[in-house]
Amino acid sequence: MRHKLSLSLPAVAYLLGCLLGLSACGPKFGDDCENSTDCSVRNDRICDTSQPGGYCTIPNCKTGDCGDDGVCVRFRPQEPRLSTTFCMAKCDKTKDCDRDRYACRSAEQVNENAVDSTGDLAEVLDGSGNAKFCILKD
Repeated sequence: MRHKLSLSLPAVAYLLGCLLGLSACGPKFGDDCENSTDCSVRNDRICDTSQPGGYCTIPNCKTGDCGDDGVCVRFRPQEPRLSTTFCMAKCDKTKDCDRDRYACRSAEQVNENAVDSTGDLAEVLDGSGNAKFCILKD
């Protein structure tokens, strides 16, 4: 005997909302963490524990690797042997960073605030290079 499953429109909308809610609740770039599994169970993101509270990121990113919620930033761009890239949380204002010790900055602002620097400390590889990202406050 076969049973037909019939769902009302409100029930379907509720189920879709639940599914969308679950996918939106996953870890994001810049979230605090203690180990890499806090950032991704698929092992595609790491926890940078050198940052206070940890920082969910993808190291060695290239342009376009960070999706809509992140921006690929090269740190120490003028020192090729020492430069490195990370996906950083994209933001418009410091409140977007959701963490007390982090601020929303452009690469230009990071470079202006650098003390004893022999060159730029950061450059944004994505888009026009003007995107802001969550970084440890000065």
